[in-house]
Order: sequence, then structure tokens, then C-alpha cells
Amino acid sequence: MSTHLLVPELEDSLRHLLRRRGGLASKIKTDGVQRERMLPDLLEEANLVGLLPGDIVFDLESLLVEQGGPNLRHQSAHGMLSIGEYYSHSAVYLWWLVLHMSVLPLLRPVNEADASEGGERSSVEDGALSEESDSDSE
Repeated sequence: MSTHLLVPELEDSLRHLLRRRGGLASKIKTDGVQRERMLPDLLEEANLVGLLPGDIVFDLESLLVEQGGPNLRHQSAHGMLSIGEYYSHSAVYLWWLVLHMSVLPLLRPVNEADASEGGERSSVEDGALSEESDSDSE
């Protein structure tokens, strides 16, 4: 169930966070029609604006959109996943990865205390995905 729900929510969340960061979440075609960018373009843009670190972008691309990988986004959206595939290693890893991306920014105060003592933080731990870091830069 989580795979079926997480994929479209993750895509929409990326669009929302990109807009807040000044990234491009949609494009206007020459005929004047505005179209939302697809997940591969959103992931590339998220990496460019520093919203997501490269290793997380690589994992998400591998899990969700690469033809050689599980391609969970396409398979799920078109009803092509069997019941067993919803419990596959790829689906469980996707769930864990989204949880990881969601929880680390909440641990920011704990990590800030560690950093003041000389510890280092990754860009995700630095609040790259948190709304709080967006308001700090404005």
C-alpha cells in the first residue's frame, strides 16, 4: 500500500519544495500550455538547487524511473506490479528512503548540537528537505 501512495506523493512533494526553493517544477511550451515536469526532470532539478544530495537522487532514479531498475513509478501507475512486488526489496527500500528523507530534517536540532561540538552533517541532515531551511534563506 505504501508504494502505491508514496510514489505520487513524493513527486508532488518535490514539485512543492522546488517551487519554494526557486527551482523549476513546470515548463511553458511554445504553444503557451504550462506542463508539470516529470519525475526524472524534478530529480535532476532537485540535485541542481541543492534540495537533494546526489546519492539520494541516484537511489530515487534507480528505484522509480530507470528502465533497467524496478521502475516502480511506471509499474505502479499502470497497475503492472504484482502483489509480491509491493513487498520486494525495492519497495521496502523506497519506503525506508522516504522515511529517511522525512525524519533527518526533524533531527536538525540534535545535529546542530553535535556540530557545535565539532561533528559534521550531511546536506540532508543540514535541513535540505525541511521547510525551516527555506524560511531561513528568505
